[in-house]
Amino acid sequence: MHAADDISVMETLESLPSIFASTRNMMGRTPYHLGPSGIPCRDNPYGAAVAGNPGNGRVCLSDMDPRQRGLFAAAWSLGLAAAAARGGLDAIALGAATGPQGVIYRKTSYAQPWFDGGNAVVYPAYHVLAGLAAMSGAKRLDVASSNSSAVEAVAGQTRDGTTLWLANLTGGTQTARLQGFKGPAEIHMLDAASFTAAARAANHFGKPGKTVKSLGRIELGPYAVARIRWA
Repeated sequence: MHAADDISVMETLESLPSIFASTRNMMGRTPYHLGPSGIPCRDNPYGAAVAGNPGNGRVCLSDMDPRQRGLFAAAWSLGLAAAAARGGLDAIALGAATGPQGVIYRKTSYAQPWFDGGNAVVYPAYHVLAGLAAMSGAKRLDVASSNSSAVEAVAGQTRDGTTLWLANLTGGTQTARLQGFKGPAEIHMLDAASFTAAARAANHFGKPGKTVKSLGRIELGPYAVARIRWA
């Protein structure tokens, strides 16, 4: 938790199942709410203030982390939500609406490369939070990854059909082979290729996605997130 490199930050997700299980064991049936949770540090428990980050770097205990604006935060948020769903949490809150912890772009006192002047309206993590919020109350489906440190997954079912979310938690390309899902599917992707379009349209996932007749495998670029829906 005190290392700021990409691998260490993403590895924090691996501790969540044990944390959730231990907390539930202590609290019993009391409703379990988590948040607000995000990559940037809200408070510095070891000092008077959080660390400065004028260079937009990966800085430990800083309240402004450039990864919050990138695909990294989208994948990390999906990973946290997946762990929370399996852990039986009642509710989670991720980040904030705007600001260093936010998912909606606003011009700030610190530089936001590309976003400042890029006609951006949201960060990639916005689409994950908005999409998961729309699934609130859905029936959770059991879904497991054979390598959850590389690809994380969460799925739910509503009257409209089944939705599966996948997140690549690594900086390399991952190929996921899917089992248990059949028939035509619609895919929405958050990756390097769709980054600009997704940042410029809050309704990016509301537009028609790619339709496939069947889906047995899917390739996920670095820190990419996919939403797959079956009717």
